[in-house]
Amino acid sequence: MASQIAAHITLLYPEEVPDPSELDQLAQAAAARTPPFTISLGPAFYAASPADGVFFHVHDIDSGIRSFRTRTVPPARAIKFPPHVTIVHPRTSRLGQQAWQALAEVRLDAQFTVNEVAITASDGRRWHTMRRLPLTGAA
Repeated sequence: MASQIAAHITLLYPEEVPDPSELDQLAQAAAARTPPFTISLGPAFYAASPADGVFFHVHDIDSGIRSFRTRTVPPARAIKFPPHVTIVHPRTSRLGQQAWQALAEVRLDAQFTVNEVAITASDGRRWHTMRRLPLTGAA
């Protein structure tokens, strides 16, 4: 997966705003109203089974993720899945159980400031950054 897409936190899923031009407009407006925000990484988790994916929690310290999503995703289309960093995805790896065994007790102590969001698109082999949007809202 790392060869297909850079490390990232998914803020929106394609099915939440499927029209690229609508996504661009909504994300641009949300970025202009959302100030840079802080996140931290939490413990590893999985949903139903490690075979279905292993992730690290992302803690939305000052509600920047929630704020950006609220401004961008229509409530009826919002997917309910916690912010996360994907470590193993079942589409690209069958190593979920091994990843879970290695990461279950790992505790990360890292905070990051998010200053921009990126709109990405896949060409079938890799995900490319189509546009970067700086977060310029007032704190």
